[in-house]
Amino acid sequence: MRISGLVFLVLCSTLLGCAIIIAPSGGEKDTSPPKVLNSEPVNYSTNFIGEQVSIEFDEYVQLRDLYNNFIISPPLPAKPEIVVRGKSVVMKFDAPLPSHTTFNFNFGNSIVDIHEGNPIENYQFVISTDSFVDSMTVQGMVIKASSLQPVKNVWVTLYDCRDYASCDSLPSKDVPKYLAKTNKEGLFRINNIQKGTYKIFALIDKNRNYLFDLPNESIGFIGNLIEAGDSSLLRLSIFDQEDGNQKVTKVWTIEPGLSKIAFKLPVDELEISAIDFSSKTRWEVVEYSANRDTIEYWNTSGMDSLKLHIRDRRYSFEDTVSVGLGHKKELSKLTLSTNVSRTKVLDIGKTLQVLTSKPLTIYDEQNI
Repeated sequence: MRISGLVFLVLCSTLLGCAIIIAPSGGEKDTSPPKVLNSEPVNYSTNFIGEQVSIEFDEYVQLRDLYNNFIISPPLPAKPEIVVRGKSVVMKFDAPLPSHTTFNFNFGNSIVDIHEGNPIENYQFVISTDSFVDSMTVQGMVIKASSLQPVKNVWVTLYDCRDYASCDSLPSKDVPKYLAKTNKEGLFRINNIQKGTYKIFALIDKNRNYLFDLPNESIGFIGNLIEAGDSSLLRLSIFDQEDGNQKVTKVWTIEPGLSKIAFKLPVDELEISAIDFSSKTRWEVVEYSANRDTIEYWNTSGMDSLKLHIRDRRYSFEDTVSVGLGHKKELSKLTLSTNVSRTKVLDIGKTLQVLTSKPLTIYDEQNI
C-alpha cells in the first residue's frame, strides 16, 4: 500500500511532537582534585632568578579563598600577583627574590577544579635562589592556655636570633623569618627552614601584618630557643586577651637558698633585684622552667628572707614579693650526674655532660 506524501508528513509531525528529550547520563560525580602536569620552573628548583612561576594542571582550575589560604615563608614585602590562565596558575613577582633563600609558597586548599570545586590539598611550591633547598622542619601544636584545647588559624612564627641583639619583643618589632598557620586540630608544620636555632611564637594576628601590635591580639611562646629539624612535637600555649595581665601566683621555699616564684603568664624579659640586700660578688642565679611560667631563685645571701622587686617588660608588670630562704633549715648535698651510660662508656661523637643538682658559680677545672 502506498502512503501519500501528505499523510507521511502528518505522521512524522505527530511522532516528533510526542518525543521526550532526555539529557544523557553524566555518570558518577567527579571527586578527583586537579593534578599537576608540569611547571616552569619545576618544583624544588634551585638558582631561581626568574620573574614568574607557571603551574599547569590536567583540567581547568580556579582560586578559592586565596587570601586565607596562601602563605609565603619567608614572607615577602609584597605578595606576588596570582592569576589563572585556563588550566594554569601563574605567580608574577614585582621584584627579584632575595638571594640565598628557600621560599615555600603554600596554596593550602585554594586551587580547585572549575566544575566540582575539588581542591588539591595543601599544595606547596618550593623554589630556592641558592644552589640548594633548605629542608629543615619545625612542627607541633598550639593550645589555649585556659582550656588546653587546640586553636586553629594561629600564626606560628620563627625568628633567627642571630639577626638581633636580643630575642626580646621580636613579634612587636619585626616580621618573622618563617611562618605557618595551625589547622583545625591546632597542628602546624613549617617546612624548608635553614638549619639553626630559632625563637618560636604563636600569634593571633588581627590585622595580618605578622606583628604583635594590637591590644586585642594574643600571643604565646616557648622560652628556650628551638633547633630546626628536631623531630619532637612542640607545644605552645596561647593566652586569651582577658588573661593578658601578668601577676605572681605563688612564692614558696624548696630548701635553703632556693625559692620558686610562679607567674600567671610566661615571662620573657624578667628583671629581679633585691631591695634589702646587695653584694659586689655574684650571689644569685635565676633559672626558668621549660614554658617560663616559673623561676627557681638560687642565692647565697645568707639571709632568712629577702624582698625582691620584680619587673616584666612584656606585660608592663611590676611587683614586690618576699621570699623566705630557709637558711636555718638543713642544706641538701650537691649531687652530680652525667650522660654516660651504665657501662661507663661514652658513645663516639657524644659530648660529656655533667649535671649538678644546684647551680655552680665557681669550680676548679684542674680537678675535672
